[in-house]
Amino acid sequence: MSSNACAADEVAARFAAAMAEAGGWEEKPLLAVAVSGGPDSLCLALLARAWAAARGGAAIALVLDHGTRPAARVEAALAAAWAERAGLAVRRLALPAGLGSSAASLRAARHDALASAAAEAGALHLLFGHHASDQAETVLLRALSGSGEVGLGGMAPVRHAGPVRLLRPLLGCAPEALRAVLRAAGQPWILDPLNDVRGTRAALRRAMADQAGEGVAVRALCEASASRRSAAAALARAAAQLLARAASLSPDGAILLDDRLLRAAPALVVSFAVAGLLARLSRRIYPLSPAQAASLPERLASGRAFTLGGCLLRPRHGLWRIVPEARRPRGRPPTAYVAVAEAGCRGLF
Repeated sequence: MSSNACAADEVAARFAAAMAEAGGWEEKPLLAVAVSGGPDSLCLALLARAWAAARGGAAIALVLDHGTRPAARVEAALAAAWAERAGLAVRRLALPAGLGSSAASLRAARHDALASAAAEAGALHLLFGHHASDQAETVLLRALSGSGEVGLGGMAPVRHAGPVRLLRPLLGCAPEALRAVLRAAGQPWILDPLNDVRGTRAALRRAMADQAGEGVAVRALCEASASRRSAAAALARAAAQLLARAASLSPDGAILLDDRLLRAAPALVVSFAVAGLLARLSRRIYPLSPAQAASLPERLASGRAFTLGGCLLRPRHGLWRIVPEARRPRGRPPTAYVAVAEAGCRGLF
């Protein structure tokens, strides 16, 4: 057996293990796969199609023309053709104009477009091809930006985002192994010529000098991120338990938090719990910076009203009343509020 075939078998096994660990699959799963034409997303598309077909399901390729380079449209057409040839249904997407040029805004727009397209196609699961080197670079980037404990866990293998959940089943795989899968299948790919020359991430990639993603630095960073995620999972459980005891729903749709229970809980748990609650109520993925989240216990202890993360927090009779700042609810509680209260806030994390 060739080295490419051996690598392909190992990647397939890691992919299957990640999918099994994610769990929560319907009888005939429909997987939406973000496909750019690069080696990572094409490898993911091949694996996802085979995995879904073995369970009576299917995979659909979402090909996004991001429009940031002149060649983007041609590359999107090529990616769509390859995905279709590999047996995936294809949906082509384009970003709307006027999004600005910042990396953060473009990334958010891409995720929103892909998640919306996945939901419209009837898929509950949206897969991304991020691999071990991507994870290592993410941990370094977050460390440089002063990210908190949770942020240093890197990209989560599974994360819920509105109507779909985001999965990254290749985080345990080196990029060279993914390219070996494509070589074994005779599948060409596209490389973005700007990937290694612009931005902080590209600078970190050059500094690590590990294009294959098989070096000791990548392994160490991925192991560290996994350890941080384990600790974050324990923190999330404690935060969910706190909210289940402390949170209730007022008749007009506001979330109420028992101030006495907040004061008795560890500061880190309070920060994580309330930050997660603000994210859900404001419908923002990351409404608070690490510094803002860390300030929550002190601000709550002050007993004074404040706004943060798109929400208004106001103390009243031993309770903190929280509503989204832009639409303070009146009358019948909106469905989103009822869902939070009835679930005991278990779905926040």
